[in-house]
Amino acid sequence: MRQQPSYRIVAIESRRSRGGAYLESLGFYDPRRKLLTLNLERADHWLSTGAQPTDVTRKLISRYRREHPEPGEAPAGSVGEPAAGENEPPTKNRES
Repeated sequence: MRQQPSYRIVAIESRRSRGGAYLESLGFYDPRRKLLTLNLERADHWLSTGAQPTDVTRKLISRYRREHPEPGEAPAGSVGEPAAGENEPPTKNRES
């Protein structure tokens, strides 16, 4: 298919050519539809073993983390927990 760019996100040894065999496929990016799929667990594994992502791949991983927060983690840009006492009804001061 012509004029329809799409990219694989892969782990590859630095000594191999860019189009050479890769160690593991981590995801896929379609810039026309802004579709990004990524196995974040495996990407984190490779990053923890010393893999160096390209600048574009680093941005895609960051974008994926923002769009798919881990369970129990607040989404980026959300407001945190209210301060203590903010949700409590006001009390009336009664003088005796």
